[in-house]
Amino acid sequence: MKELERLLVWIVPLAILQALGHALVAGGFRHVLASDGLLGLSPAETLSVLTTGGMALGLLVNLAVALWLLKAARKVGGSRALWSLFGATFGVLALVVFLLARLYEAQRATG
Repeated sequence: MKELERLLVWIVPLAILQALGHALVAGGFRHVLASDGLLGLSPAETLSVLTTGGMALGLLVNLAVALWLLKAARKVGGSRALWSLFGATFGVLALVVFLLARLYEAQRATG
């Protein structure tokens, strides 16, 4: 399996879970505001749980990107610490920047 395909095996399911988490949080906010909370929790506790869950999923996506960038930067001779920190901070945006930078370097080397 190519390295980009291995990344997609991790990123796509995590991104889907993150999107579902955001949808659940949005739906949960509406429900919490119209009721006394969910699962026996107070409205404030419910919002806290929903928000924390969404943030945890986002963190998983960023960590998966950071690990992939760490391995990819090692292969191309880039700064592993810089790229992995960039990935942990910005997630999928860092991945796009890394891939565009590699594409630019390859085009510059052949042109």
